Amino acid sequence: MQKKYIVRLTAEERSELEAMVKKGKAAAYKIKHANILLVADANGPAWPDRQIAEAFSCHLDTVENVRRRLVLEGLTAAVERKKQDQPSRTPKLDGRGAADRLGTQHAAGRPGPLDPQAAGRTPGRTGGGRFHQ
Repeated sequence: MQKKYIVRLTAEERSELEAMVKKGKAAAYKIKHANILLVADANGPAWPDRQIAEAFSCHLDTVENVRRRLVLEGLTAAVERKKQDQPSRTPKLDGRGAADRLGTQHAAGRPGPLDPQAAGRTPGRTGGGRFHQ
């Protein structure tokens, strides 16, 4: 079967991926994607997809998707996770609701829940009129 997306890494890309794998400080999925790209490189080992999937304990589709993202979107997109096209949840608050929730509405001239004078307190005083030492 002819592969549609052929991985050809430049020397700079290869060294960046090797450094990521060698350090081991990145997220596990990033290291796995880096390893997939390193062994799938046509200028390097050029392992078949099935062998790559078995070696790194992932699905064959993962190997194909990482290849495709490298060719179409670049190295960063191939190493990162794919962003959702349609998020599974819609935001519960819109911009105004979030501002109300965070208490930032007092910046627009209206007292918010974090405004000390709206709550009957004066700045710099503690409760009960006593000063703490």
